[in-house]
Amino acid sequence: MDFIKMCFSKEFMPHGHCYFWQPEILWSNVIGDSLTAVAYFMIPFILLHFARKRPDIKEYYWFFFAFSAFIVWCGFTHVLAVINVWSPFYRLEAVTKLITAIISLSTVGILLIKFPLLLSIPSGRAMRATQEMANRATANERKTADSLRSSESRVIQIIQEASIGMALVSAEGRLLDANKALCEMLGYTRKELVATDFYSITHPDDVLVDSNYFNQLWKGEISKYSMEKRYIHQQGHYIWGKLSVSLLRGENGEPSYTIGQVIDITEAKRQADKIAALNESLETKVKQRTAELAELNREMGEYTYTITHDLRQPLRNLSGLSEEVATEYATQLDED
Repeated sequence: MDFIKMCFSKEFMPHGHCYFWQPEILWSNVIGDSLTAVAYFMIPFILLHFARKRPDIKEYYWFFFAFSAFIVWCGFTHVLAVINVWSPFYRLEAVTKLITAIISLSTVGILLIKFPLLLSIPSGRAMRATQEMANRATANERKTADSLRSSESRVIQIIQEASIGMALVSAEGRLLDANKALCEMLGYTRKELVATDFYSITHPDDVLVDSNYFNQLWKGEISKYSMEKRYIHQQGHYIWGKLSVSLLRGENGEPSYTIGQVIDITEAKRQADKIAALNESLETKVKQRTAELAELNREMGEYTYTITHDLRQPLRNLSGLSEEVATEYATQLDED
C-alpha cells in the first residue's frame, strides 16, 4: 500500500516547470504524447481483430499478443508523460517504464526463439500464387462438378426416355428411380415403384438367384450379370423379363448404385411354350405312328408268311407234273 501511495505522491516538481510553462513547447509535447498514446492503444485492437478474423494463422497468435502487450504499455508511458506535465507521478512513470522494458525484452526474446517460424511465413507473392492456384483448382472443381451434374442430367434424361425398362437400385435393393417404360411394363406408377424394392416385385421362385447375383455385384466379385426372371405385375399376374444389371461408381471409385435394364420377353416366352408344346405333341404322334407302322409291318410279315406257305404245295405239284411231261413226252413235242 505504501508503495502505491508513493507512486501517486506529488512531492516532485511538475514537468511543466521544465518547459517554463511556455505554451508552444508544453502543448506540442502534450498533443504529441496524447496522439501517440491513442495510436498505441488502437494498434493492438486492430492486430487482435485481424488475428481473430484469420483462423488459418492460429500458430502465429503469440506474435500478435506479444506485440499488443508491448504497444499497450508503450501507450501508458505516453499517457503518464502528459499527466506529469501538471501532476508529477514520476515514480508511477518509472514503474510503467520498467514494466514496458520487461515486456519489450520478453517480446524480443520470443521473436528470437520463433524467428525460424517467422521465416517460414510465405511471402505475399507466394501467398498470391497459392491463392491463384487454389482459385484455379476451385474453378476446375466447379467446372468438373457442373460437367458431372450436366452428364448426370443427360443420363437421367436418357434413362427416362429409353424404350426398355430401366431402374436405379441402391445397395439395399431399394428402387431409387424408374423410367416410364418400366412403369408401363409392370403397371405401377413411378411413385409406387420408388417406394418399394426389387425383392417385392420379383417372383418368389426367382428372388434367391437374383439376390445372389446382386450381392456378388456389390462385393466386386462380378462386374455385371444377366438373367431371365419373372416380375409381379401390379394386377397380380407375372411377366417375363430379360434383366441386365451393372454397377455404377462415384468420383471416389466407391459403388453408388446399380442400373438395371429390363426387356419384356413375356410374348417370346409364350411362343416358346407353344412351340415346346407342339414339339411334344408331334413327338407323341411320331411315337404313336411308329408303333402303328411297326404293328402293320408285323401283320404284313405274318400275311406274307401265310401266303408263301399256302402257295408252296401247289407250286411243288406243278413242278413235278412239268418234269413228268418233259420226261415222257419230250420226243413227241416240238420246241414250242
